[in-house]
Amino acid sequence: MKEEHQINYEVLLDQHLMSADRDIQAEITDYLNGISSMDFLSTIIEQNQWYPPLPFVVSHRFEILEGIEDPNLLGCKSISKDLLYINYGFNLRICEIAFDVSFYHSIESPEWMNRYFSMEEVSNGYRLLDYRRIDIVASFNYQLSCGMIEGFTIDQFMLRKINPF
Repeated sequence: MKEEHQINYEVLLDQHLMSADRDIQAEITDYLNGISSMDFLSTIIEQNQWYPPLPFVVSHRFEILEGIEDPNLLGCKSISKDLLYINYGFNLRICEIAFDVSFYHSIESPEWMNRYFSMEEVSNGYRLLDYRRIDIVASFNYQLSCGMIEGFTIDQFMLRKINPF
């Protein structure tokens, strides 16, 4: 606790982490687009009670449309003079989650799709689109001298539906 109180959270947030927003967003996007569709769905289901259909997803895509909002430095620990371990909470304002599903199964039972998604037809089936805000808690090492992020992990991934007007 004594070590944590020696770090000025406001200065760290304003002078370092706010300028690292794009890097943090890139880490999230790269990670979520780099995992399998089944792993992506498992992440959503484990933490959200949101149940898109599992077996018929051909691929997925995640995109941040606006960016980080309401950042909160939850914890920080000095690893060395230039390296900090950071626990960081924020929400991502308007993200697009897209799943491509097979044509055969989409036609067979379309009612579940309308419950969660807007749809567009693609050559081999449908692309299901959903727009959400996402509350994230992430942990990473942050190098003060160069602003580099290392060892990025997503600790919490909570979906919030966007209310249409």
